[in-house]
Amino acid sequence: MDLRTEEEIDEILFKFLGKIANWNQTNAAKELGIDRRRFNDYYNKRAKPPEALLLEMEHRLRSQGIQLNKDETERKHKDILKLAMLERMAYVIEIEKSYGERRGRQSQSRRDKNLLKCHSSDELKIGRTDAYLAKKYGYSNRKTYFQAKTLFLKGPIEIKEAIRAKKLSIEHAYQWLSFSPAEQEVLLKKNAKEIEAYFKQKSPKKAAKKIMPAVKALKVVEIHADLNQAEAKHQLPLRKTIIGLGLQCNGKNQFMWDLEELQEHFLLVDVPLGAVLDVLCAYHFIEKKRIGKKIVGQILI
Repeated sequence: MDLRTEEEIDEILFKFLGKIANWNQTNAAKELGIDRRRFNDYYNKRAKPPEALLLEMEHRLRSQGIQLNKDETERKHKDILKLAMLERMAYVIEIEKSYGERRGRQSQSRRDKNLLKCHSSDELKIGRTDAYLAKKYGYSNRKTYFQAKTLFLKGPIEIKEAIRAKKLSIEHAYQWLSFSPAEQEVLLKKNAKEIEAYFKQKSPKKAAKKIMPAVKALKVVEIHADLNQAEAKHQLPLRKTIIGLGLQCNGKNQFMWDLEELQEHFLLVDVPLGAVLDVLCAYHFIEKKRIGKKIVGQILI
């Protein structure tokens, strides 16, 4: 699918040859890293230059302060974004071909060789092609980009119509492809709200966070001989504190080390909580550590 007219291509080639290569086709070919005969074919309209080559010439012209009559790349980009997601994909697939398939950050030598596949040298840092195009052309992530691309290339007409009518999202339409024919037919007869409720019911529920229940914590502290001895020696409510900390833990037996907030849960009137936690740390019943910018406690028993 063509994004440029012949006049736009002629303008880019003409200005690049005159302003950058000083009307020398050999110099122009060297600047672009291609054979002189190929550039001659492009200039004399015997072949159409690839989009990546046109983008590179545009970049070179702009970097020299040379303006084109219209900034077609930006205008086309805005026009594409106005389209619906599936119609937009028709253009994006063609643009993807000019970039090639890249799966991550390239080495310096590889980046130099692939310069022509980028709008500018800054775009050599984009990493994956699908992730970059997803961000640039309005897809939330490369997973959604892949799903929209699959639907555009392989999706039946009825599912595309459902997406255009906003009955189905891209994600739900992609899941629809894996359903049985009978299930697909029934689903398309539903309205948007019924479809949303159907997928919400069908999606697996997230597992609840595991916490250290008070009963489990109580059993642990009752049979822990060292904890009982430490409590008798220091005359501090160590077992009660361990049980309370267990109720504040996440699935990894970690709790936020915030003395003011913890003090509200423990109701230790005569004993400062900090002193109790210090004793627990000294006996390696708990551990204080930093994770990122947060300070957490880890129960070790």
